[in-house]
Amino acid sequence: MTPTWDASSGVPHVRGHLVDLRMGIKVQVTVTERPNSMVVLAVHGSGVTYMLLKRPPGVDNVAKKLGMANLPPFTLAISEKGGSVRVGIVRPEKKKGFWSLLWSAFKSSDSDSEDDDSDLYDLSDVVS
Repeated sequence: MTPTWDASSGVPHVRGHLVDLRMGIKVQVTVTERPNSMVVLAVHGSGVTYMLLKRPPGVDNVAKKLGMANLPPFTLAISEKGGSVRVGIVRPEKKKGFWSLLWSAFKSSDSDSEDDDSDLYDLSDVVS
């Protein structure tokens, strides 16, 4: 399964093998670079189709798609969780919580009233 998303970029495709010596799995793959992560795309009768990725370290980074591979179904039982993946969406904007919205509204109304000192009170005699 040759990946078609990078075909126009002129990146050469390399044939290689995914090898798991512990479980005795060897699968031939076609990739554009060396992958460091796999994500399940489909589970079907003859196995599991994985997307091969190059994931940069850290959170909120964009992974690069490198290829696909079909592996036996038992690979799901021996896999380790590597994180979550959002496919095909733009990074969502951080929503402000209730208190931060309230604080920003307070700060904006406070900055508007700094020019007009008629509504400010001297609290020094109340606090003492």
